[in-house]
Amino acid sequence: PVDTTDARFVLDIWVKNNEDATLSGSKVSLQTNVAIVLSDTLTDGFGKARFLIDTSINYQIQVEKEGYFTNGIAFEPKKWPYAKDTAQDGSLLYIYKATITLNKLEIGKEIVLENIYYDYNKAGIRPDAEPELKRLADFLLKNKDLYIELGSHTDSRGDDAYN
Repeated sequence: PVDTTDARFVLDIWVKNNEDATLSGSKVSLQTNVAIVLSDTLTDGFGKARFLIDTSINYQIQVEKEGYFTNGIAFEPKKWPYAKDTAQDGSLLYIYKATITLNKLEIGKEIVLENIYYDYNKAGIRPDAEPELKRLADFLLKNKDLYIELGSHTDSRGDDAYN
C-alpha cells in the first residue's frame, strides 16, 4: 500500500460551454449526496475550480452561471482516475479532474424528449419512459427558475375520428 499520510487529494473542475470554450466566473459547488454544500467557489480565468477533498466521501458537483443551464455530476473518488504530482512544499498530490459543460439558455428553444410512448387506447405513459423522465426531473431540479411547456401528439393508430 502507498503511504498517503502527508498526501493531499484535490479535485479540479473545468467548466466549458457547449462550444468547448472555458467559462470563468462559474459558481462551482461541492456538495454531499444529500445536497449539503460543503464548499463553493468561482472558476478562474481558465475555467478551473479546485477543491481539497476527502476520498472517503462521495460528492455531487453543481455548476451554475447566469445565462446557462445549471449542470452537475456525481463524483465518487474511489471510482475515478487520478494523477499524481508533487506540490511546491514537496507533499504528494492526488489530482482528480472532471469537465462539466454548461449549455447556453435559449428562450423558446425546443427540446425534444425521446422515447415517451403511450399504449394504444391508454392515457398513461409507459414504464419504459422512466429514464427520460428522470433526466427531465433531474434537469428541472437543477434549474428551479425555469418554466417549461410540455406538449404531446397523437399517433396514426386508429381512424381520424378516434384520434
